[in-house]
Amino acid sequence: MCKRILWQLIIIASLTIGAANCAGDKSTPDSPGFASIVKFFDVKTRKAFGNYRQEITKHRKPTTLHEQGESYRIKTCAELLELLEQGLSLEEARVDRVFSGYQTCLVLSILRYAQSPRVSYFKHQALGDQILKHLNLATLRSSLYPRAKSPKQGFTFSDFKFSSIETTPHALAVEDEGWRYGVNVLAASDFNGDGIEDVVATFYDDAKTGTYFSITTLLLTQTEPDGRIAAEDAGGLVRGSGDY
Repeated sequence: MCKRILWQLIIIASLTIGAANCAGDKSTPDSPGFASIVKFFDVKTRKAFGNYRQEITKHRKPTTLHEQGESYRIKTCAELLELLEQGLSLEEARVDRVFSGYQTCLVLSILRYAQSPRVSYFKHQALGDQILKHLNLATLRSSLYPRAKSPKQGFTFSDFKFSSIETTPHALAVEDEGWRYGVNVLAASDFNGDGIEDVVATFYDDAKTGTYFSITTLLLTQTEPDGRIAAEDAGGLVRGSGDY
């Protein structure tokens, strides 16, 4: 009888340890290990992600997004992400300045996908300069596209003669007589599951005259040393996740 009880205890202990090991294989946003998976470059983003569950349901200034004749009234981050998952494109809506307040919601949702990267070609202490020279602007929509000499062949910020160029370890800001552009890097990890480190960044496109302004959350990926950096709309990662 004592032996049977002893074996039962051993089996239960083994199952408990095994379950704990499985749970430790992958960190989640609520676990301490997640800090080692995501490299944060922005203090506000780190703080917001620490309060993820509160931030994602927080009521923000209501806004209306428009696409293909349809209007969508949004009051919270969760409502925005639900529409993204249903396939709503942000390309048209992003020109509305009030929409920029919802970029935090999108960034927080993207960070949930983080995995430990196997390889990285980003220089974490020189990202502003790296983006200036290597970001292929042909891979994102902006007012720079029609100004490029050979847009389909690819072009970078360094191909333009900006009157002001400022780079920091994690940001880039350029401007000329009519426009301001900037990229701010928020965090790094493998967000699309290909094993290569990506960075999440916001890109703004601001006309000095008129009302045009856009801010877009981008996923930047560099697949080889000193190669071109490709950009994609980070909202594409949210679609189909079904978490909301």
